[in-house]
Amino acid sequence: MENESKRCMWHNCSFVALSTEDNNANLVEHVKTKHIQSQKYSKSKFRCHWSTCKNYNVPSSSYNWLERHVIDHIEKHPFFCIIN
Repeated sequence: MENESKRCMWHNCSFVALSTEDNNANLVEHVKTKHIQSQKYSKSKFRCHWSTCKNYNVPSSSYNWLERHVIDHIEKHPFFCIIN
């Protein structure tokens, strides 16, 4: 498992998960509690504010989409889809 720090890329966030074996889990927990859950009871649309996201600030009507989408920013996927 990688042993490097992971930085939260959410707009204006300075959180860094320290170099531990669980740094991915720490970053996921931070993002869920600080950025995703804060939108759960919002009356407006759900928005991703991950700085490198192609859907940055694009409204979505699904909280579940936001939750899965942002976690995908953190998790590394070793396999790429071969279907266009």
